[in-house]
Amino acid sequence: IGALVMSIILCCCFLVAAKLNYPGGHALMALHRLEGKSRTPHVHIGVEAAISGVSRFLELPSPWRYSKQEGLAPTELKRFTHLLADSSAEIPGFTLLHEEWAFKRISFSSPYFWTKPTINVLKR
Repeated sequence: IGALVMSIILCCCFLVAAKLNYPGGHALMALHRLEGKSRTPHVHIGVEAAISGVSRFLELPSPWRYSKQEGLAPTELKRFTHLLADSSAEIPGFTLLHEEWAFKRISFSSPYFWTKPTINVLKR
């Protein structure tokens, strides 16, 4: 019975860690929650967000528009109203709207789940 209890505890721990592993998807949902009534939102999804949970299934219909185009210069990003960017990126002309944290590691002492800033939701 001890092995069963330990297995359940470990499953719960891994479930929490897995939930924290998709900051891109959580950032996109936060953008929709915070800016849902925007008139003509045009969102650029950066590489970090794209590989960490952003999916076509999370996109909203028109008037929302999305782009995953890579290799854009900072001046080219001005055509977007919102950005999902790496947390270390500083992009002139945009302000921080939301910061999404992601799983970093598990610890055997409190805090048990360590997180780190990963995706910034920026608004022009």
